[in-house]
Amino acid sequence: EVERVINQRTYAFHEDHSQGMWLGTVEGLYYFKDTLRPFTDNQNQLPHFISDFAESEDSTLWVSTQSAGILAIKQEQILYRLTLQEGLASNRCNQLFWDGSLLWMATVNGLNSWNPKTKVIKWINKEDGLPSNEVYDVIVADEEVWVATSGGLAHFPKTMNHFNSTAPPIYFSSFSVGERKY
Repeated sequence: EVERVINQRTYAFHEDHSQGMWLGTVEGLYYFKDTLRPFTDNQNQLPHFISDFAESEDSTLWVSTQSAGILAIKQEQILYRLTLQEGLASNRCNQLFWDGSLLWMATVNGLNSWNPKTKVIKWINKEDGLPSNEVYDVIVADEEVWVATSGGLAHFPKTMNHFNSTAPPIYFSSFSVGERKY
């Protein structure tokens, strides 16, 4: 007989290193080890649409959301958040992939990679050669990054130096000729 565990649409499921089960629903994050309970942050449930999980070797659980960026959870505590404010391309994240040294994040505004040692977020988007900025999934296999976008599939070497090739706009606020300012 099938037993219904929760009455919420569930999009993500992950078993962590300690055999705990994480469920990502449209209404929040749940944890199951002996009983199912909502995951809370300072006694408040996280009311975010959870889209995916990834786990690094140090047992940090990475949780992507559709509105609040990425959460880093360890020992059932939120260590930090990656959002627009920290340099993420978008707070709407679709999928995650941990490759052993970098966290890859598929967002609606391009692909991001984050190095936990340097705390640097890099962007890869259409200007760098992706078919579209709408990235739905990412994996790293044999040192190649594979990216599923709304415009098609792309891949590139993990070691590629990626940067925006479009020069930023330049605005002059003043200039001087001799000793005269204009």
